[in-house]
Amino acid sequence: MRIYNGISDTLEDDIEWIHQISAKIESHVSRIKNKGQQAHVHSKMEVIQNCSLVREKIEQSQLASKRVFKKRNLNVCLVERGVRQKKERDESRAETQRYLEEKPHALLISTHDKKKAEMLSTTT
Repeated sequence: MRIYNGISDTLEDDIEWIHQISAKIESHVSRIKNKGQQAHVHSKMEVIQNCSLVREKIEQSQLASKRVFKKRNLNVCLVERGVRQKKERDESRAETQRYLEEKPHALLISTHDKKKAEMLSTTT
């Protein structure tokens, strides 16, 4: 106590952790009506949680289920992605411009006008 100037700061997290564990166990055993059996199951669950083999298996399971993130330089990736997206936009715009320069709509209109003129000349 003298070294740490009291024990309240060092124990607060530990006590909170114990309360969380106790609440978790209590939520499981609270449905058991027989109080003797409830106490027995509660103590059994505490023993299982305190077992080093069980804790080791839980840690292994948690590590195995974690996502693995690629190690990459996010700034470089952002820059490369921005350059790639700009290039794709420019290519798309150039393609649209080439398409409009061919004036397919003008060809359609002139073809329509020609057919219309032909139909008028054949009917008269």
